Amino acid sequence: MTDQTAGAGADEQTFLGHPRGLVTLFFTEMWERFSFYGMRALLVIYLTQHFLFSDNDAQGLYGAYAALVYLIPVIGGVIADRFLGARKAVTIGAALLVLGHFGMAFEGSGSRQYLDVGAESYLVTAEGRGGDRTLFIDLPEGRAQLRFDVTEHVNLSANGQTRRLEEGGYTLASEPPTLVYSLCSMVGLPCGEAPATTLQIPGEGAFPVITSGESPAVEINGVSYVFEQASITEAVAFNGDTVVRTLADGSYESRVEQEALYVQILYLSLALIIVGVGFLKANISTTVGALYAEGDPRRDGGFTIFYMGINLGAFLATLACGYLGQTYGWKYGFGLAGIGMAIGLAQYLFGQKHLKGKADPPKPIGAVTEGVFWILGLLAVIPAWMLVQQAELMEHALPIVVPALFALVLGYALIGFKGAERSKMVAALILIFFSVIFWMLFEQAGSSLSLYAERSTDLTVAQPGTLAHMITTGALALVAVFGAVMAVVTVVSFARKQIDAVMLGYGLVFFALLAGAAGYIAYTTGLGGGLYEMTAAQTQSFNAGYIVLLALPFSAMWIWLAKRKMEPSTPVKFSLGLIQVGLGFFVLVWGTQFAGADFRVPLVFLALLYLLHTTGELFLSPVGLSMVTKLSAARVVGLMMGVWFLSSSLAHILAAIIAQQTSSDTIGGQVVDPAAQLQSYISVFTAVGILGVATGVLLLLLSPVLKKWMGDVR
Repeated sequence: MTDQTAGAGADEQTFLGHPRGLVTLFFTEMWERFSFYGMRALLVIYLTQHFLFSDNDAQGLYGAYAALVYLIPVIGGVIADRFLGARKAVTIGAALLVLGHFGMAFEGSGSRQYLDVGAESYLVTAEGRGGDRTLFIDLPEGRAQLRFDVTEHVNLSANGQTRRLEEGGYTLASEPPTLVYSLCSMVGLPCGEAPATTLQIPGEGAFPVITSGESPAVEINGVSYVFEQASITEAVAFNGDTVVRTLADGSYESRVEQEALYVQILYLSLALIIVGVGFLKANISTTVGALYAEGDPRRDGGFTIFYMGINLGAFLATLACGYLGQTYGWKYGFGLAGIGMAIGLAQYLFGQKHLKGKADPPKPIGAVTEGVFWILGLLAVIPAWMLVQQAELMEHALPIVVPALFALVLGYALIGFKGAERSKMVAALILIFFSVIFWMLFEQAGSSLSLYAERSTDLTVAQPGTLAHMITTGALALVAVFGAVMAVVTVVSFARKQIDAVMLGYGLVFFALLAGAAGYIAYTTGLGGGLYEMTAAQTQSFNAGYIVLLALPFSAMWIWLAKRKMEPSTPVKFSLGLIQVGLGFFVLVWGTQFAGADFRVPLVFLALLYLLHTTGELFLSPVGLSMVTKLSAARVVGLMMGVWFLSSSLAHILAAIIAQQTSSDTIGGQVVDPAAQLQSYISVFTAVGILGVATGVLLLLLSPVLKKWMGDVR
């Protein structure tokens, strides 16, 4: 298992030409990302369907959680650099993550939703998932299915009289909104000119809706009418074709009773994960770099392998945890995430010897000092637990604090530096600003896009008897054969002493599970003529899967272009990334015209969105932080990294604010009006698509200037 590779020492134990410690770090990070993304794929759906959070509260909580996850690693990195060392910090972080993920599995019996009618309360429950999710209501007459019938109408009021146009008796035609109006509407600001709308009444004509006054109005035959759109929502209890009872609009109110203990366990679990990621995230990457000597030609390849570990973990987690959580129960999905992190912690502890002291503390510390940091880590959970419950506070604070800090640093760069240093600092800050916009849009994945997949996407992969069904079955069979062959190769490699026992164990378990799962699905669903479909949480696997497929080709493409002096500059890469993330939303909006009678859009459009978002990420993400450190003056690198991480945190809060604009009324975790929900997605995704493309084009126009300011930095 030792070989002589360029950059390797004579006695260095290697795997595929890289330090053996890389294997330890690869699997630690893979399992950490497995647990993190497995939980992330389920979180917002879990909040809305199990705890019955409103859309607004669920997406706000997710935003606060994600913002803290990207903020705390700054503190964890400082603690490791100055006191603990990366190895001990990663151990503390992994232990906290195990506790947090297992805590998520304690779900209780779930919240209860009631419809209150006068002095009576009727329990509403939901069964099934996705498009098969069905509501039931417990009435004195017995248990019945529940649906909500929504009818739209228009009220025209003038001279004390109101004319009501029923659904089907009119149409409204609107022009596309302007960029300014779309962006303002997205954040709830009254600016920009509203799109021109025309009221068409059969037999009477078309009448423009006037929005310049206090209230919208239309003029018909010389009479000005106040124009009002309204809807009526009736709750209908039924069994088959028989209507048991109809609850008229306004005759009932919905009420949720949550289990306070389990809600607090949820918050505590999220806090443990936040602090755990804070200790682990930055420090494990630092250790990867420490495995290689300065100038070691294997260094970039090592980080590429490590990066693949991150995305392999994310890909496997979203498929496995997403399936178990939504098919068999939330606790199984979260529990599997916890098991993954426990495996990661165990193999990290056993594999520490391969790190060769590269992650040890800067100065030796005793057991008492180390114990103090364990206690401090646990105490840090308390403020995280408090903050994660204050989504509204964070939504108000971060958009003020971060821009203020940004402005101060910009002022400092303009006043405190001169010449090339000043130009580079300003270029770095501009790139940070545009990166916030990118991640603000990209991170809809964990919130609005997750609920879009659950509520407005037809999750069918292939129908029985179709060519797509045959191709899917064949592909799964090939994967099963590949897994079986690789399991045999793993055993042979161990027998030849090319890998050690740890790699043997990982290889056998991984490839056996891969072969077994793929073979089982191909046999039961494929040969059995079943329907291939995904859960909403599993759609989160698209991004990680695309990265596993495209990361190496993209890396090779940049090298090929660089050799021919055709590689785009960093600002151009940033701009193209922004344009692609915007185009992804346009693809989704375009796909809504193919929605069925159930207002669900074919899955392919969501897959295409994630493809564009992933290629955009591959343009921007790999050069982000490294470019900021290269452009920053030596004495303020730490400050600029702080600005970068704060900006990432801000991006997640802004992402939550955008996601909240897609919120819809729900009962029992089920959308009351699917048509209005789809229309909400169209409106918001159109706005963010415009934002992504417009800011990308703006940055593209600025790129020659930024390239000049960057000087010799590439």
